[in-house]
Amino acid sequence: MLNVYGATFEQGKETVGLNADWNMKFYVDTVDGTTDLAVDITFTKMIADASILIDGYNVSGNFTQLKISDLTVNSCAFGNISAFIKKMEINAGLAVATGPINKALSSLVVPKTVLGVFTLSDLVIQYYDGFLFCGATPTFIKPKMTIESMFGHVIHEIFA
Repeated sequence: MLNVYGATFEQGKETVGLNADWNMKFYVDTVDGTTDLAVDITFTKMIADASILIDGYNVSGNFTQLKISDLTVNSCAFGNISAFIKKMEINAGLAVATGPINKALSSLVVPKTVLGVFTLSDLVIQYYDGFLFCGATPTFIKPKMTIESMFGHVIHEIFA
């Protein structure tokens, strides 16, 4: 990831927007045991717009836009890659992937108990103009065993 910018949060619309630039390099292992750079691609302004809501412990997410604005092929060791065609293929793939991604996001459930140490309640996601608020109330669980009950026989033996 080269750069993340343009994060937007909108009250009333309950949406999150994010732009990112990133670079991907693909390497291949050659027959002589060395590694060579096969392809170096830069994605400029990947746009992601989504809505993330929480109802009780159930999270629902919905990407409304997921695409790249520009793609640059910095180098290719095995021929020419059309940046325009590759951008269209990737955007088509992202459009197809949006459905399964949204389905996976909508099946997320926040656990009520975390590590047996505390429970969570009052989960909330609130949208404001310029920022997003996420909150939960942790309630620590009283230990079932005390130090004395765990080591009582040892302490009794030492001090008896």
